[in-house]
Amino acid sequence: MKTLEELRPLIFAAHNEYIRAARIWWDARRDKAPSVDIRIAHWKMAVAAEKNNALAADARDTFARSRGWRVDTRCRVYPATTYGALSRRVIDHPDFFRAGAGRMVGFITHTAAKVDEIMAYAEQYGYSAEVLPYSWYEPDYYTAVLLTPKADGDLTGGAA
Repeated sequence: MKTLEELRPLIFAAHNEYIRAARIWWDARRDKAPSVDIRIAHWKMAVAAEKNNALAADARDTFARSRGWRVDTRCRVYPATTYGALSRRVIDHPDFFRAGAGRMVGFITHTAAKVDEIMAYAEQYGYSAEVLPYSWYEPDYYTAVLLTPKADGDLTGGAA
């Protein structure tokens, strides 16, 4: 099993390959290329997306194990959402974590919001915030921040 740092260059490369493949597919559609070329480009984009998503899942699982947690892929309770500058969501593309089979212990937001906006959100809703080295959701653009409750409580930030 690779560490998060060992996964980092693989994630960046896979993400860049996906973006490149998506642009080729989009250009083929825009330029009204022959349908066979569009289908091939779409297939290559889908393959690149699968690899990118698999590596992101590996990073998420590796992160959870490094803390003695597990990923909760079934969580549907989202924390209160706040919008930062330029209407960027502070909580975006969240990954939720539980302590074994027990309670929710934290979540990561992969967001384009500024770090000071994320920290203000954390303070407002009673979270401790830890900026992570990179986002496995969109490594060239998003910031990943782990939010954990300062006190034992729920992670919804007051959301119903």
